[in-house]
Amino acid sequence: VGGLVIAGKTGTAQTIIGSGVDDAAFVAFAPVGHPKIAVGVMVQGAGYGAAAAAPIAVSMIKAYLASVGQG
Repeated sequence: VGGLVIAGKTGTAQTIIGSGVDDAAFVAFAPVGHPKIAVGVMVQGAGYGAAAAAPIAVSMIKAYLASVGQG
């Protein structure tokens, strides 16, 4: 992401079998070489982690690093 290397893992959790409503998850830390922040995001009923939770986590990481003068 713009020269910032983020390590992360997406996930999708079924809530009720057959409901078609899954929860989205993403956990990450950054920067990879010398981590300053770690975040975990869960979005209920949002589907896939990469589509729903990852963008939120990236925004959080960017905002934090910018607030401490590293973003």
